[in-house]
Amino acid sequence: MKKLYCARVPSNIAFLKYWGKKNSQLQIPANNSLSMTLSNSYTETEASTIDGNQHELFYNKERLEVNAPFAQKVSTHLNTLSQHLKINSKLRIVTQNSFPSGCGIASSASGLGALTLSALSAWLDCRSIEDLEKKGFCLEKIASLARLGSGSACRSFFSGFTLWEKEGKVTELFNSKHWQLADTIVLISPETKLISSTEAHKLAWTSPLYSIRLAQIEEREKKIKTAISKKDLNQLGPLLEQEALEMHSIIMTSCPSVQYLNQASLDFLSWFIKERNSRSLPAYFTIDAGPNIHIISEKFFQKTLIASLKKKCSNYAIIPDHTGEGVKLWQKDTTN
Repeated sequence: MKKLYCARVPSNIAFLKYWGKKNSQLQIPANNSLSMTLSNSYTETEASTIDGNQHELFYNKERLEVNAPFAQKVSTHLNTLSQHLKINSKLRIVTQNSFPSGCGIASSASGLGALTLSALSAWLDCRSIEDLEKKGFCLEKIASLARLGSGSACRSFFSGFTLWEKEGKVTELFNSKHWQLADTIVLISPETKLISSTEAHKLAWTSPLYSIRLAQIEEREKKIKTAISKKDLNQLGPLLEQEALEMHSIIMTSCPSVQYLNQASLDFLSWFIKERNSRSLPAYFTIDAGPNIHIISEKFFQKTLIASLKKKCSNYAIIPDHTGEGVKLWQKDTTN
């Protein structure tokens, strides 16, 4: 009987952004970041041990060629993990997303997180988080290993609101029961970015605005923590918008310049701000490294917000999400 080890890891949306690295090899950020774990936007990955001399990789039920960029990233991370565990056996990896990948909704965070969790479980024969802990792999340690594949992956392992410090430590600040917020994602474009976040991160230090950002970011972090602690959206919202626009200003003023926001993104933001101000809507935007817009609101307001968005955004898919509970792990037995 074949054992399949199944991991579900959510994406996350950064409130205090991770942009620029202090150490690229160890994926150590230049500044602390703070994120909200999502619920409906996730990656689900199955891992099982196989005989052979190379991993077998499947994405959305299609087998990946070993020289495909995504397959190379997966294989590189699996090799890193196997070296850490001192295990040489190969894996069959089957993975899929509940949302579009590579377009700025943190699919690398959920993807590399689910890959790490399922691979460790298959190699160590662990059917639960508790089993992994008994073998010396607490959630913090697994998150640190996932970080080596994608920096922001470490933030996806915890419930609610997570702080990732520039020294590498990851902490759950508040769990999902503390404050249920809605994240309504407006999918401006599902297309894969031409320049990956990995490449754009390297350029952060070339922006003349970057040193200014680092000098003031600790004060903004304190304000965001306070707003979450008090569950004060009116205090949090403007900080989210300022943070998103600042990150994109740095991305655009790097050398060479990178442009993630397209004209449709800008048109939508212009409409949303006017709509919000004229109707006093209790909702605020944030944006990761892509063209798609996240609108943060109280959960009870999400249906009303989506109804308004659909009148304006009939051409765009809308993904309703909210504060999530973190990772899930289980085992399936098959006769195949």
